[in-house]
Amino acid sequence: RWSITGTFTRRTQSRHAERGYNHFYNTFSREFGDRETSEIDPDEILIYMTALTAGCKRKTRRLRYVQTKAFFNFVINCLELAIPNPCDNNLLSKSFRHPKRTKRTVVGKEALDEVIFRCTSERDRIMLELMARSGMRIGEVLKMRPCDVEGRRITLEAPKSGRDVEYACMTESTAERLEKYIREKGIAPEDGIFKLSYSGARFVVKKAGDRADVNIKPHDFRLFACGHLPAATCLPPACALPACAEHGRQAAIPGGLSATGRRSFVSAGDA
Repeated sequence: RWSITGTFTRRTQSRHAERGYNHFYNTFSREFGDRETSEIDPDEILIYMTALTAGCKRKTRRLRYVQTKAFFNFVINCLELAIPNPCDNNLLSKSFRHPKRTKRTVVGKEALDEVIFRCTSERDRIMLELMARSGMRIGEVLKMRPCDVEGRRITLEAPKSGRDVEYACMTESTAERLEKYIREKGIAPEDGIFKLSYSGARFVVKKAGDRADVNIKPHDFRLFACGHLPAATCLPPACALPACAEHGRQAAIPGGLSATGRRSFVSAGDA
């Protein structure tokens, strides 16, 4: 039987991949938990996938299809079953094909600076500067603690890349503003600096964009940082190397980190 999720989860190295498959496990087990793998046919998979992804975007529909197909491949290979993958079906592959990729528009420097400078809250301005000047994800900003900050360098524990740790670097002005904010608010070393939920942070960004009449989202700050800011402006003191992760190749801008740049750093020992 297919119920070997524990083995599959333990072999998954990325914590984020494991978390992403949890939804698949729960829904798939309810539908086919008492069935033999060889009994499941493509028509049943199509009905299951259609119901599961009803109302979802094409990208999400494709993800669920890929997860289901990967799971069947895993089961067939590990148990050495002489059966075809029920997801290897023309109708399924066409129904859950890749969405067309659209080139993302990078917000200009003038517009982004105006969004930041119009912030009336010191907390909001620091958050936006960390995303725009350091290329940090909004989730990484929200997880920051005073003990993670050392001068201009920020330690990112359990980042989205799957590494144990990464580093980001701030500009001098942002570092000074952040240090002053932590001192004035009396934030303990192990406490969160920005006590906001993810939805609250998105509202902060939207409100800042509305003030400057700019339609902007949190990831636009990171995309700007990866494409526009010269690598020389973010190097920490002689102990780090830039690590570029896949970023969709949205913007190849001369002088930027790279077309797929990641505004973060890993120690020289990890590179």
